[in-house]
Amino acid sequence: MPRKVDTVARFFRRFVSFSTDWKDYEPVLAPEFSQKEFPSPSNPKGSTLNAAELLKKIGELRSQLSAQHFEITNHLETDNQVAVEVLWTGLLSSSQRSFKKGQNIKAYLCMIFEFQGEKILLQKVYDSHEPVSG
Repeated sequence: MPRKVDTVARFFRRFVSFSTDWKDYEPVLAPEFSQKEFPSPSNPKGSTLNAAELLKKIGELRSQLSAQHFEITNHLETDNQVAVEVLWTGLLSSSQRSFKKGQNIKAYLCMIFEFQGEKILLQKVYDSHEPVSG
């Protein structure tokens, strides 16, 4: 049986490619997939997205970032859940709020993934960004 953390890594690889084609995600995401992002400085109200809404968000990110990377720094795995600590980095392709074009930004993320069989059913995201320097 494959490790669930490997499925999470495959999901991240698709995400950083900015693919918005469901067929790319179908091997790793359940059709009923949802993502819950808890409130943070970058998303003060938090959000809940289904798969179609996530793909739309990924398309929007393509216009904001020229590159991004997820580094899994730690994980815990059970039969149907994986908790990962992640260092996310992104290179801005345009200026936004207090961020400037060409700036590298970092966020420290904790994500909990719940599985349905071998596919991700739910992703919960908790993040903490580094302070923005002027």
